[in-house]
Amino acid sequence: MRAFEEASRRMQLPAGGSVASAWESMLAVFGIPLWCVLVQGQPRETAEGIRTVLELPEDVVMLGVEGMLRNGSELTAFVGGHAITLKEWRDGRVVFHDPLPGGPFLAGAVAEGEHYWSVAAKDLGSVLTGLLVLPVAWLEAFGETAAVRFAELPGTQFWSFFGVTETGREESEFGGVEVHAEPGNFAEHVELSFTVGRGDRVTHAALSMSREWVTGGGANPLALDITRNFVAAVLPPRDVPAAAPILAGFDPAGLGGLWRTAEFQESIAGDVLLVYLGEHPEIAVTFGLSELRLDESEGWLTVEVAIF
Repeated sequence: MRAFEEASRRMQLPAGGSVASAWESMLAVFGIPLWCVLVQGQPRETAEGIRTVLELPEDVVMLGVEGMLRNGSELTAFVGGHAITLKEWRDGRVVFHDPLPGGPFLAGAVAEGEHYWSVAAKDLGSVLTGLLVLPVAWLEAFGETAAVRFAELPGTQFWSFFGVTETGREESEFGGVEVHAEPGNFAEHVELSFTVGRGDRVTHAALSMSREWVTGGGANPLALDITRNFVAAVLPPRDVPAAAPILAGFDPAGLGGLWRTAEFQESIAGDVLLVYLGEHPEIAVTFGLSELRLDESEGWLTVEVAIF
């Protein structure tokens, strides 16, 4: 998530771009389907093609803005088709970045530095037309625990049953921590990593397994089981129901039953399993708050979950 925020700041969306064009740019560059929040009673921004659009009253939108900024997340805001980046909540004022040269376009804005300004939150709310937000950050601005916390993982079946232990930590490129781990057995065939961001959120997790161990002597039940438990442990709670058919496909019990049904073979869960078994090179499945990706490289299968 931090990498996305930093990269999007550097990319600097065109100031005159529409919400829809900005959403498309972010999806194309980062693969993240941002949520669009429109303010009721304001001129409607063009949101055609955006997957998730919320229309909310001004006071609710500004509560979300305050919550996100207080939690350390930035967000893209639109005022009459003009895009700015909201950076910080400071004593009832919002600090924002405006890429255009010249003076502030918002009444009452005070200079905070080159291209940086602050404005009273109530003044921003009165002219704000829309936002593009990271889904998890938006939900957590209202108090929902939308992403798994790393501290919760040792209490999961995945962690305890497979005897997972942490082996090292390092800073990730854009902030946060990269945690490396391994299972108690078959560590020569399995590697684990977790990116942990603000508030101990797991923002990315990866399970890598040698192809030899996964399918060298047929479908290895242990490999299936660790994959199923890994994905279930790191998915956002809201996404678990949508991922249930895929998780069922990783159940070793499916070896003699579910896999053979036409319904399963023709489903997205069946497509995921074909990549897992080495029949196809890669696949990505997007849920509401996360993406599951499987791909193979140099004899290793990697199962990744990225949280938005």
